Amino acid sequence: METVFNDHSMATLCKEDCYSLSQLTDAKKFMNENTTALLLRNALICWFENRPMPDSCEEYERFESNFR
Repeated sequence: METVFNDHSMATLCKEDCYSLSQLTDAKKFMNENTTALLLRNALICWFENRPMPDSCEEYERFESNFR
C-alpha cells in the first residue's frame, strides 16, 4: 500500500493508524476474491461473445447487456 502525504511533517506521520496483520490479511483476501470474480466474469463475457474484451465503453456495455 502507498500513502500519499500532503504535509511532510513528522507530526502527521505519527498520527496515522496502524493496521494489524489480521486486518491486512483480511483486506488482501477481500481484494483477491473480488479481483478473481471480476476476471472470471469478464472471461465469461468474452467467451459468450466469442471475441476479445472490447476497447470502447459502448461496446463493453453491449457485451454486458447480452451477458445478462
